[in-house]
Amino acid sequence: MATKTCRACGETKPIEQFHLHKQMADGRLTKCKACTAAQCREYEKTHRAECRNRRAAWRAANPDRWKEIQRRSYEKDKASGALAAKSARYRGRKPKNIVDLAAIYERDKGVCHICTQPVAKDLAHYDHVVPLILGGEHSEANLKVAHHRCNSWKAGRLMSELVGQQPPAVDLDWERRVKVRARELRSESMKRAWKEKDWTARNAKIAAGKLGVKRPDIAAAMKGNTNGKFRKNRVLSEDARRRISEAQKARWASGAYADRGTG
Repeated sequence: MATKTCRACGETKPIEQFHLHKQMADGRLTKCKACTAAQCREYEKTHRAECRNRRAAWRAANPDRWKEIQRRSYEKDKASGALAAKSARYRGRKPKNIVDLAAIYERDKGVCHICTQPVAKDLAHYDHVVPLILGGEHSEANLKVAHHRCNSWKAGRLMSELVGQQPPAVDLDWERRVKVRARELRSESMKRAWKEKDWTARNAKIAAGKLGVKRPDIAAAMKGNTNGKFRKNRVLSEDARRRISEAQKARWASGAYADRGTG
């Protein structure tokens, strides 16, 4: 088995422990993978913004390769059990206690702790001072008021890492528009999901009596529904609507709705 001595740590390791490099005589770097990774981590600590921008530019220029890398990483973590371990760690940090956001807003006097500018109560976000990803707690002591844009800019970093950096300018009108648009998108998404949902299975259960339907007359009428949807009368077949109408008239005639009055 071929071996090589690392120039950084001086250890002799298998050749597979060195990254490929076309410009080297033997096609491998002079430093082992462990030393190269340690050097990269040290460089990133002092050039965090530069490294982040370089990675973002590469991902934008190579979207297909980035998706393939993500897919391979996911499959590797899933096969090795790392994905399950990560999920377990997340569940361990998942917020379990309920915090009083109104009390936090009053405590901080409605001022963003990142840019020190006032925050409207309906636009307030609450930032974990020590991020959850770094082991922070979901508690009132670790939560502070922040703008949406400031909170996104801080992300999973500590305030000590942002010394000397200027937070982005806050546009309250933009934040309000974003919040309104997000609410509209959620509403549109729910309406679209409701409209496109396949109701065939539910109709079959109703017809078979497996669902606790309080209106047996409608359940019986659904047996004549042929279009596979049960949402409102307007989506039922003509025959089903006629059956439901007849069933309702029969119930009125039998006095089933007598306790409801005539108004």
